[in-house]
Amino acid sequence: MSVQDFLDRVGRWTPSTRVGYAIALSLFASSLEAPSPDRVVERIKAGELDPYKALEKFVYVQAGRGLAPKTVRYYPDAVKAYFYSPP
Repeated sequence: MSVQDFLDRVGRWTPSTRVGYAIALSLFASSLEAPSPDRVVERIKAGELDPYKALEKFVYVQAGRGLAPKTVRYYPDAVKAYFYSPP
């Protein structure tokens, strides 16, 4: 499932969820120096990137930005929701 499809699906819950998840996915990709979250998923599927290490790096990068702990926890939850979303 593409990022856009995923965001459209979660956006049905509430618009603010869509915005929050979009921010989280964008930050996830940028923390791994990837052009998009879709590219990160491609790298994971190809075996080039370990998903657990990618999430761990993402958390460390966000925590280093001085974000509130609740935000640091929310962002990986959004990324995991994307990973586990049905195709």
